[in-house]
Amino acid sequence: MNDRAPVADPIRWDDLAAFLAVARAGGLAAAAKDVVSSAPTLGRRMRELERRMGRELFSSLSWL
Repeated sequence: MNDRAPVADPIRWDDLAAFLAVARAGGLAAAAKDVVSSAPTLGRRMRELERRMGRELFSSLSWL
């Protein structure tokens, strides 16, 4: 019998780096240039990171 809790989806290091880029740049468009991605793709990655972490990372989702 396995008493361990199920493992959540792993968090990817590149998503954490993208989160840092968004936080530093203050928005998706500026951060997208730094991480060589589009703003919509970066927004999806941030939503997925929030889902995996089980918490809201940004105070306003309107800019995602």
